[in-house]
Amino acid sequence: MHYLIDGYNLLFRLPKTKHSLQHKRDLFIRELNDLADRFSLKITVIFDAGFPQGPSRSHYDTIEIVYTTQGLSADNYIIQFLEEQKKPSDFCVVSSDLELIHKSELRGAHKKTIKDFFSFLQNKKTKKTEPHPIWKPSVREIERLREIFEKRLKDTES
Repeated sequence: MHYLIDGYNLLFRLPKTKHSLQHKRDLFIRELNDLADRFSLKITVIFDAGFPQGPSRSHYDTIEIVYTTQGLSADNYIIQFLEEQKKPSDFCVVSSDLELIHKSELRGAHKKTIKDFFSFLQNKKTKKTEPHPIWKPSVREIERLREIFEKRLKDTES
């Protein structure tokens, strides 16, 4: 699944800080990149930018970042992008903008609200950190090992 994130929609739902928008956006991109790398997620973040020369596309390590062209909102960029895809069902739009979510679903994309996306990431974090036993012996195996241990113990005592 490739996640298309409505950048400012998600950014403005994060806790408020005293930092500038630029600093907050840079921090958000770094943290999102770390999560994408850690969980092998394909992520493109789209920000409204208003560049007159056209959209700007770049990569920050694992994630792709798009700043839209002048007169094109992130929402419209996402919709146009989905319309150009052969399989929009390979994409999941992440936003709490109900109109964008609805239009994305009509084009065949999956959707997650910001809250759902945070829950999804939290579940991934929990699953990643839970220890998994490598080997769980059966009752028969435990009994076999106990017998070997007792025999060796007996042999060393004699």
